[in-house]
Amino acid sequence: MSKFLTAALIIILVFISGCDGEGGGDGVCYESVQTDAEGVETAYTCTISEMFDGACYRMVWETAEGEVAFSGYGVPFGEDLLAVGFAPATLKHYVGAYRMTDDGLAGIWTNGFESGVETMGEAPEPPAAVEWDLPRELDFVGTNPDGSEYGGYLSVAVFGTGPSRGVMITQHAGSESYQGRALYLGDAVVVVYQLGLELTVQYYIPDGDGGWSGEWYADGAPGLGTETMRSRS
Repeated sequence: MSKFLTAALIIILVFISGCDGEGGGDGVCYESVQTDAEGVETAYTCTISEMFDGACYRMVWETAEGEVAFSGYGVPFGEDLLAVGFAPATLKHYVGAYRMTDDGLAGIWTNGFESGVETMGEAPEPPAAVEWDLPRELDFVGTNPDGSEYGGYLSVAVFGTGPSRGVMITQHAGSESYQGRALYLGDAVVVVYQLGLELTVQYYIPDGDGGWSGEWYADGAPGLGTETMRSRS
């Protein structure tokens, strides 16, 4: 079974207002600035709300007029990192890798055509993407939130340059395939897949056994899944 078939629960979130990291209860609100590769800045208000006791976050970016510009999810990993996926109401999805502290977040992002950085609050130094040096084909196995298992293989194509170098990863599971965009940090891989308007956000880190393992969240799923990839034998 593919992880993309597990969404069975719609989670309704209520956000609180506030700015500059102020807030409590179900969300924290930050003033956010996204800067593209040309240096153009765009300001948003980003509300971040906990899901599954902090194992995942719901993220919503609003314009100064109060309109939703992007929505997505963040899955924390490592000591202070966040795998982020977000999208407007189109098929163009963004993948991001963010560093987070109690005072703010800073990240890099790309959608394959545009790339840039984002800062929120008292932002730390963002992560850095590096050139892909892993195999271009990898096998994977995973477990859905309901405990069912799936597997297949991944094929990788590098597409980006500059500070937010990106790659395209295609997941082949049985007769189905799914394309996603990724950022490679050297010691982590962050991937975002999109099916229609639904996002899947995941990360991989070295598992100490020659593979890369991590967690993922898909729109509406009742929890997080796990996945491991390693070079094809």
